[in-house]
Amino acid sequence: IVLVSLYFDDPNGGTERILLRVGIKSLIGGIIFIVSSILLFNSSKTGIGIKFIIFAFLAYGILQFNIFLTDAFQVSGAQYDLAIPFHMIGVIDLLLQSIMGLGMIISVLEIEQFNLKRANSELDTFLYRSSHDLRAPLTTISGIVQVLKRETDPQKNSNYLSLIDDKVDQADNVIK
Repeated sequence: IVLVSLYFDDPNGGTERILLRVGIKSLIGGIIFIVSSILLFNSSKTGIGIKFIIFAFLAYGILQFNIFLTDAFQVSGAQYDLAIPFHMIGVIDLLLQSIMGLGMIISVLEIEQFNLKRANSELDTFLYRSSHDLRAPLTTISGIVQVLKRETDPQKNSNYLSLIDDKVDQADNVIK
């Protein structure tokens, strides 16, 4: 800001003002996007959405760095052969921002798909355990009924009926 204000009233400071206003912003933005793409690449390699974001961040950072170099070479009066035509910068900028947005949407969908798969797995585990917990008392009751059908001693029959009652209570508690 201080450097821009120094050249603000200088009639000969036109190109320097452009470098300070646009070039420095592009340099800082370019560095931030390139570093962000490297950090994202190193921290997470899952999903096509993240790959879109990494690509777009890196390309956007390079585009911004190219804008800085174009401005810097223009101020110094030197030839810069890799300058992107001015009319193409906006198109490339829009394309890269669109890829970033698409990558973010795909990434969110991938995360939701992962969460849905995890929830389905937890539901499957719950259903397996619930069916097992419900089936165990019923299997025991069925076995006791088979023994009870052959038993003639009333005292033992009373014990078996008490066991059946306990297993019914156990199944009822599982359901509750």
